[in-house]
Amino acid sequence: SGGLIRRIDFGQPLALVARPFKPVVVISRSLLDGLGRRERRVVLAHEAAHLRQKDLFKTALFETLLALHWPPSASRLRALWHQAIEERADDCVARQFGTLDTASVLIKVVRQQRSLAFGGLAVSGAGVTRRIERLIEGPEPTDSRPPSLAGWALLAVLLGTAWPLAAEHHAVETFLSRILSG
Repeated sequence: SGGLIRRIDFGQPLALVARPFKPVVVISRSLLDGLGRRERRVVLAHEAAHLRQKDLFKTALFETLLALHWPPSASRLRALWHQAIEERADDCVARQFGTLDTASVLIKVVRQQRSLAFGGLAVSGAGVTRRIERLIEGPEPTDSRPPSLAGWALLAVLLGTAWPLAAEHHAVETFLSRILSG
């Protein structure tokens, strides 16, 4: 099918955004068949939130920066990033459908995806327990909300990529000054 939604025949329940430059929502018929009408709308609203926020493109850019980052902390930053974008999409859906309905659908989709071989692309790829708890506990106060996890993760990546580049910059300056003065 055309448009922004592509239904695929795939044995596993799956919903994701694909193609960073011309994104589409890919959803398997097996997932659709396991959900009621309202539940389908919740899943599609979640993926639409990723589309609106350009999360796939931002994640590709983030991964590029992360490749230059100090390796021991890269996996932690990646996990924070994915958690943040999933929580933001959950929050968008919860404003439209309510927190309990959103949590309920999330639980149902996770149960359907238990046997999914590539969990990183599944709804369970992020800390799903934390996501469900956030939804059930209710929204955080908006006046004292700390900066988003995604913002902190991006800052950490930028700082982490700056230290090797700064060292290289100093080495190049030293090398050039010796050549030019010699």
